Amino acid sequence: MQKKLLPKNLIYLYIAIACALVFVAIYGVHVLNPFYVDWLVPGGDPTQHYLGWKAYRAGSSCFPLGLTDQLSYPYQMSVIYTDSIPIFAAFFKLLSPVLPADFQYFGLWGILCFILQGIMTARILRHFTEDPVILTISSVLFSFAPVVIWRMFAHTALAGQWLLIMALEPLFCYDSCRDNKKIILTALLTGILSASIHTYFVLMCGIILLGICLEDILISRKIVRPICSLAIFVGSAAFVTFLLGGFSSQVGPAIAGGLGFYSANLNTLINPQDWSAILKTLPVYTVDQGSGQYEGFAYLGAGFMLLLILALFFCIEHHNLKNIIVNHRSEIIAVSVVFILAIITALSPKITLNDKLIVELHFPHLITEIWSVFRSSGRVMWISVYIIMLIAAILLLKSADRKTIIITLLFVLILQAYDIKSELATRHRNFSGKMTYVSTIDENTWNMIKKNSDIKHLVWAEPYDKYGIMNPLTVWAMDRGLTMNDYYFARSLDASLANSNRQHVLAQPSEENLLIYPLQDKVFLGKYDLHYYLVDDVIVGYVNTIDGLKELEPSDYGYVWHFGDNEYLKPEYGCDTDDGRIIYPEGASYGPNWHIPKGSYEITIIGEDIPEDMEVSVYSGEGAVFHEYSVIQRDKSAIKITADFPEEIMDLGIALNNHSDHDILMKEISLQYIGDAEQ
Repeated sequence: MQKKLLPKNLIYLYIAIACALVFVAIYGVHVLNPFYVDWLVPGGDPTQHYLGWKAYRAGSSCFPLGLTDQLSYPYQMSVIYTDSIPIFAAFFKLLSPVLPADFQYFGLWGILCFILQGIMTARILRHFTEDPVILTISSVLFSFAPVVIWRMFAHTALAGQWLLIMALEPLFCYDSCRDNKKIILTALLTGILSASIHTYFVLMCGIILLGICLEDILISRKIVRPICSLAIFVGSAAFVTFLLGGFSSQVGPAIAGGLGFYSANLNTLINPQDWSAILKTLPVYTVDQGSGQYEGFAYLGAGFMLLLILALFFCIEHHNLKNIIVNHRSEIIAVSVVFILAIITALSPKITLNDKLIVELHFPHLITEIWSVFRSSGRVMWISVYIIMLIAAILLLKSADRKTIIITLLFVLILQAYDIKSELATRHRNFSGKMTYVSTIDENTWNMIKKNSDIKHLVWAEPYDKYGIMNPLTVWAMDRGLTMNDYYFARSLDASLANSNRQHVLAQPSEENLLIYPLQDKVFLGKYDLHYYLVDDVIVGYVNTIDGLKELEPSDYGYVWHFGDNEYLKPEYGCDTDDGRIIYPEGASYGPNWHIPKGSYEITIIGEDIPEDMEVSVYSGEGAVFHEYSVIQRDKSAIKITADFPEEIMDLGIALNNHSDHDILMKEISLQYIGDAEQ
């Protein structure tokens, strides 16, 4: 028995080698080095995934197992929400004590995805042929699916699309999965793997499993096993999500606004979106924010499109299509239901064709809220992509002789590779070479700050998206065992918790906390009794002085607006010069729309020969609200006023109206926080 099994299953070794070679040809070998991490830290999604793993690894062990507070201190966030391939993160965390400080598994995941993509394809096609040459070529061809190449080392976990092919096997090969053991095992395995790789696979595998259950009902005429299969899938996915902390993280509510924006277009299967050397890119639907339909990218590739056409031709020529439909009616119904469900989910709730909105579907709020967890609905189109690819391959295998099949597959493979050659070349150029990461922050200065051993936490005083140095500073912090209070997660930290923690830290400064402010918010600094330093275009605040750094003066805290570029100035009202802003008689100047926290402020207007009758107005809301103020100094060179703002102002402006009979030269307007607003 063993001797028979070995040659029979040896084909999977050949396929694994062939698909691994495809991966290396595209991405090179350097990414496979687990100790080479420089390629992961320059920025973008791979940096989020790597730092998510690094933070998870550095965190103390707790239950649920996937939680860490390293990037959301003092709250816990699951490794699920950094898209760090949780199943790999959890496994390698167990090995962490024997691993070097710099370690990554994303290259290993990449080559494994290509290998499993080929093997899972072969598992299905082996039900229609045992020819090792045909199986190898077919498996390699499936490695050139644009949808998987697009995601690899972008949204890296989502490159695990071999899971969809694995889930599709019972749908295409029901006879081999008739017994309870295989059906239940499929439901259990897909539930565990989908939840431990990426949450979107739970949705996609769930849709496929619905088709399997339908197929089971149509063929076996029984309903108990399908219900049990669904329950096992949902239960196993929920348990793994719980185990990884997906239900325990302090994440905010889902964002419903992405629904319809990150959808697929009706043209998506044939729209290369600049991927093709043969076909022209078609337009997609756009709104004010642009287009999110890149998430619905599902281009088949010229090779697979030709394969489908040729396979249908061979079927019709050999009169096989009608026989296939008659003999496999239940399977075809089930596959069709999955195909249609996937398309409807991917297109919804806004059905679009090219750049036109065809119809917008409206659902009850509860459904929309739940659906918002999977707002990038366009990704579900991948199910339909693999169904088409498998149907094309199976029809060819059932309708042509061996020689024709091999020649056809080889030609289609060459055409597919040629069609997407530009994207393949880009990935080869980006990943095959070895890069050296050079931090964009002044690490010497940050290391000088860190010499104070009491510092344990970096606290962003504003949400993470206000800082251009977020990633390099996070790399630096993780390498030195510091925590962060916020980061870029797939689901953001609950805003109310994050803001409450910031206010608590600011109200009770500690030697353990290093505060970081965006430069544009330096007007906030006067509210707190801290020492401030300018480092890498951010402001660092600390309770103690930091040796070796020049401290900012209180006069540096506020805003200073120097007139220029005729901003907020109509041509008939004046003009800007090198010396400042000239305001004509009966002219007016507006701006600069400052964002300020609630409090009391001193505003100073500097100019030359300012007339006594120049009118000053303090406004917000684009002129809808005017604020009272008190004049504390007024002469020909300056006007100094104070004003209380009991609420945060998003667009504070100062209007200057020249009622004199001569031009006035104004130079700047400055604002400083001077205390809490009087109630």
